[in-house]
Amino acid sequence: MPVNLYKIDELQVVQGLYVKRALDKMDGNLDVYSTLLDKFLNAFPRSVPKLRKAAKEQSAADLRRELKDLRIDLADIFALDMLSRAGLLFEAAEKGDVARVSAVMDAFISALQNLSQEIKACRTQEMIENAEQAAHIAAELDIGSGVVNNRFATIPKGKFVELYKRISSGRLDKAANLTNVLKAMGYGAELNSIIEQIGHYLLEYKYKNALETITRLLGQMAVKAPPAAAFRVLVLDNGDAVAEGVRGALGESVSALSAGSADTAMRAMRGGFEPKFTLVNYKMSNAAYTAELIGREIPDTPMGFVFTSPTPQDIMAARKMGAAEYFTLPLDAAAFAEKMKKYINLV
Repeated sequence: MPVNLYKIDELQVVQGLYVKRALDKMDGNLDVYSTLLDKFLNAFPRSVPKLRKAAKEQSAADLRRELKDLRIDLADIFALDMLSRAGLLFEAAEKGDVARVSAVMDAFISALQNLSQEIKACRTQEMIENAEQAAHIAAELDIGSGVVNNRFATIPKGKFVELYKRISSGRLDKAANLTNVLKAMGYGAELNSIIEQIGHYLLEYKYKNALETITRLLGQMAVKAPPAAAFRVLVLDNGDAVAEGVRGALGESVSALSAGSADTAMRAMRGGFEPKFTLVNYKMSNAAYTAELIGREIPDTPMGFVFTSPTPQDIMAARKMGAAEYFTLPLDAAAFAEKMKKYINLV
């Protein structure tokens, strides 16, 4: 994650303690701030021996390097007093006055250790205060308590871009879970209404309606919606492994929706998911029946089959079910992408 070396006078206008400063400065993205706090807590123990060694050896170059990195970390967690002290030591090291730096190094490190303990105490208290409420909300929504431990961890527009991408890529189950995460984050009534609407669309597999609703919302937020994938693959499979292989091979250009039954596939298509290619896992339950029903529903859509270890009889059976292409699992990304070019170019 990139970090910025903020100027001290810029940070002086930010009021309050760590979390409030982060919320004000980072537009509410506490998730970013939490990451930076953890980065400081992890890096600090490794910095101390390097600082002591550089001070003992009177090495101006090593002191400058360590103090420069430390200033970046202190700036990112809004530790203004310590940032100011580190800045003065850095300037002294740049001027070659290493004796001055060495003389105050033990006191400086002691202050850093106190800061580290203060941050740890704040984080522990925050976890204690949030744990009971997070567990209650998580139980209501049937999601992990981690997603609600910090209720304002991510700004709404970031989560809605993520939701849009999940729906666009055909990951409707994961998109449905994300609407629960958004509910758990305690947004206002108007936003909750939109979340409920999107959740209803996902439950009904109304793919286009959900995307259109999020597109409208992102427009109100002045955030450009990511382009929806033009090439849509309907994967008939009991799991998501084949769909993940398709996405891995074709990247952002594909929306791969995994359906474990003919009913699920039908509902997705009636909700606006119009596949350009159908891929059937030969080992899925009722593969022949499901492939036949989908083939009748969309007769002009080419169909491919994937096998683990196909026999000549398997290939013949798939051909009778309308197979135009054959693949083996796990999918070879390069070979799969090459074969699919002719179908993608038809879109």
